[in-house]
Amino acid sequence: MTGRILGYSAVKSAVHDMHIDALAQYAGEQRIEVLRASGIRNVLGVLSRMNRGEALYVQATGIFNLVVLPLARLRGLRVVYYLHEPTSLIWKIKKSKPHNVLRRIGWHLVQFFDCRFASHILVSRSALATKARECFFVPSKRLVIAPLLMPSEVDSDGLNRKRITYLGRVDEKRYFREFLSYSNVFRGLGFEPTVLTGTPSRLSSYNIPTECEVIAERHFPEELKKQVIGETAVLWNPKRAEIAQSGVTADSVRFGVPILLTDYDPSYELLVGEGIAIDFDESESLGFRNLLGIDQSDVVTKSSQLFSREHGAEAFRSHYQPVFN
Repeated sequence: MTGRILGYSAVKSAVHDMHIDALAQYAGEQRIEVLRASGIRNVLGVLSRMNRGEALYVQATGIFNLVVLPLARLRGLRVVYYLHEPTSLIWKIKKSKPHNVLRRIGWHLVQFFDCRFASHILVSRSALATKARECFFVPSKRLVIAPLLMPSEVDSDGLNRKRITYLGRVDEKRYFREFLSYSNVFRGLGFEPTVLTGTPSRLSSYNIPTECEVIAERHFPEELKKQVIGETAVLWNPKRAEIAQSGVTADSVRFGVPILLTDYDPSYELLVGEGIAIDFDESESLGFRNLLGIDQSDVVTKSSQLFSREHGAEAFRSHYQPVFN
C-alpha cells in the first residue's frame, strides 16, 4: 500500500496513543504516512483530504462512528476497526444492572454497524478472537489477530525496583480488597505496596492501609506510568475473568516487569512458560514465596524477546501486512 493511514481515536488516552504508535512504527518501515485525529470534526476534516485506497484505522467505539465509517467507505477508503472487547448481547445484558440494559443494547448495535463497515476487524489475542466468533455481528472472514502493543525500552542494568503495584480499576472490588489485605505481607518482604489507578473517585469507599501508597489520576500521562512501573518489582493483575482485557498484563510485558498471575488469566500459560510471570496460588500463596527469587534483568530480556516475536517487527510483518497491503 502507498498513501496514508488516519488513526482515529475518540479521546486522547495512553492506550489509544500506544496502539497508534505501534501502527506508526510499522507504517514508517513501509514509508506510509500516519495521520492522527480525535473528535468528529477533526476526523471529518482529515477524511475529506484522503484518497481512495488509503486506510482509516479506528481506535474507538462510539455513535460518531456511524457518521465517520460510512463516509470513509463512500470515499473508497479501507476501514480497519480495532474491537476492544467482543462480547455477546446476552452476556452484556446478563452483566448489566436493570437501568443500564437499554444502554448496553444500544452500544451493542453500534459495534454491530462498526464491524459491518470495516474491511478488517482486529483483536489483540486469540482468546478474544474466540469470543468475537461467538458474536453474531463479527464476520469471521474479516477477523485478524493483530499485534497492537509495542515494548518500551527498559534499561536492565542497575535495576532497583521495590514497588508491588496494583495497576487497574479499583472497582474490581474483590481483587482490590485482596491486594490491600496483603499490604503488610508485602512490607514484610521488603516491597512497597502501591496503587496506580485512573478511578480516584472510587477510593473513598475503601479503608486504605497507611503502608500502601496511592497514586490516582483520572487521565494518566504515559510518562507517569513509565516512572511508576520503572520502580515496580511485580505487578498485581486484578483481571481474572475468562475474557479479561488484560491491559495490566500487556503493560507488564511492555515494561519488562514480572506479573503476579492466576490460571484464570488468558495470558497465563504463555507468560508463566516464558518465565516472566509468577504463578500465584491463592491456597498456598506460592507467588508470595517466589517474590524474592525474581531475576529482574532476566525478566526484561525475556519480555523483549517475547514482544519481538508476538507483538514486534516479526508479528507486524505477518499480521499487519495482509491488512494494510
